[in-house]
Amino acid sequence: MGVLKNSEYTDLAALRDEQERRQHGWATDACGIDLKAVDRLQKDGLSEMADAHTLHQLRPGPPQWAARLTPEGHDTLVYLPARRSATPSPRPPHAVPETAGECASKYKPTSRRS
Repeated sequence: MGVLKNSEYTDLAALRDEQERRQHGWATDACGIDLKAVDRLQKDGLSEMADAHTLHQLRPGPPQWAARLTPEGHDTLVYLPARRSATPSPRPPHAVPETAGECASKYKPTSRRS
């Protein structure tokens, strides 16, 4: 799956909301979501389409299409907002490396007295 656009996230949330409103658990063509949007979500593995047998069992209907979220679609709705809102922690400032001269002057060998 690639980067999810804001409009795709909105479509995913609308699909979930419609699916939850329906007693049978499928969002249908009556919900107002564009079929192209549902197809994109399906290609990304975020939703699944009902087969012909399932469509004929849905009432009122049968609808032209029906879809519901996959487990990955549900996870996306849960975890994506948290990832998008998380701000990266500021990096600590890098230590300025010492120049060779400064380093050498710190560690000059001292003469020993016998």
